[in-house]
Amino acid sequence: MTRPCLCLIAVLFCARTVLQSASPARPNPVPFLCQPLQPTSVKPGGPDFRLTASGTGFSVGSVIRWNGHPLSTQRISSSRLSATVPGSFTQSAATASITVWNPGPGGGTSNSQVFTVSNPVVKPKFAPFVQTTNFAGVYMLVAGDLNGDGKADIAGVYQANAVFVMLGNGDGTFQTAVSYPAGNQASHLVGADFNRDGKLDLAVSNQSDGTVSILLGNGDGTFQQQKVFTTSPATYSLLAADLNRDGRLDLAVASNSGAPGVVSILLGNGDGTFQPYTDYGTGGVTVDAITAGDFNQDGILDLVAFDHNIDSASVLLGLGNGAFQAPSFVKFSTPAFFQSAVTADFNGDGKLDVAVTWDSDSFNNGVFLLFGDGAGGFPSMFNLQTVQYPFDLASADFNADGKLDLTVSDFAADDLLVFLRRSRETFRPYIAYPLGAQPFGLAVADFNRDGRLDVAMALANGGYDSVLVMLQQ
Repeated sequence: MTRPCLCLIAVLFCARTVLQSASPARPNPVPFLCQPLQPTSVKPGGPDFRLTASGTGFSVGSVIRWNGHPLSTQRISSSRLSATVPGSFTQSAATASITVWNPGPGGGTSNSQVFTVSNPVVKPKFAPFVQTTNFAGVYMLVAGDLNGDGKADIAGVYQANAVFVMLGNGDGTFQTAVSYPAGNQASHLVGADFNRDGKLDLAVSNQSDGTVSILLGNGDGTFQQQKVFTTSPATYSLLAADLNRDGRLDLAVASNSGAPGVVSILLGNGDGTFQPYTDYGTGGVTVDAITAGDFNQDGILDLVAFDHNIDSASVLLGLGNGAFQAPSFVKFSTPAFFQSAVTADFNGDGKLDVAVTWDSDSFNNGVFLLFGDGAGGFPSMFNLQTVQYPFDLASADFNADGKLDLTVSDFAADDLLVFLRRSRETFRPYIAYPLGAQPFGLAVADFNRDGRLDVAMALANGGYDSVLVMLQQ
């Protein structure tokens, strides 16, 4: 009697093992790379050094890439990688695009972060020049290598319901802008690879339509005809990330309609198309800006949405399947209208923070720094005061001193503002660079490939049909 039972158990065990081995492996997510890299920069001519990257969704086999070149990478955890950068890569002044690649199934390439090979300076100096687009109503910008030639390009939206693309020449100048139709009142845009072909695509929010336009890139700087996907009304700011960890990029889109406040989630199919949207309430009325990061350190991307009607930040913790928990709130003591937000570990404590531009008619305007506690909360904040009307912002190490700085376009003061980092939680008083016209959106890149970060801004000057390029000297 014993032997037949043992044989039956062995057969069942083998069958179970075969079924388990035949079941499909869980896909790897598209990784999400956060700032800052460690270090943020190195001087030219140095030896090999160790580069550490932080983010979310780093899988077994993840590889840090330097301008697309794979580095020998060690996986410390799902949120931390380390790699050796050969000294031969940093012998002369330059900038590098740092990404993380996850293997299949699923997987893919993360968003990029910039790394500078440059000698530090005390104060950045800029030489401005205007690049005319010939399109009225230039509003928001993104920078990226849209044609794969290693030179930074610019894409932007303008309010004739279209997107424009200016291909960089690598010396800080650009080719003639080319226009592509989008939806009604194109508002914000983001560049990402939505169909997994290794070429940058564009997603554009169309505020009057309540839609998102997807323009798939051909890899040569040109784009296919838009594909349109419906969201909640009055789409505004948006971001791209793998919110359900299936190896396909998704979209989160803020609704600026005024009743009620929602973020629309469009899960990607991996071919440049998206599933019907699902709304997640923010508990507010009008969502002005959104940003993403793993704010509670559980390996799942979360969202922070800013609502000027309730003067609050709504924290939506992710469930890992593209859905989100009910929001918790970070209340501001100052009434504010929010414009743009970025995520980074600004104070170097290993927990993600958020910076957001805000303005109010009754108070001094500025940039709020919300310091994260690693559990999804933001118990402390600090206000970097600006002059009049801070609009867009970006974080980067502008003076190559190893500290993450902030730059802000001040719409009413006609200035570019740079806040240089002083210590873990403080910044120096801003440096103002007069522009002679009102700036809207901005984009940061090394447009002339000299190892120093430059800034491009959508410029309001009469018909505001130009981009102002500030080349760092």
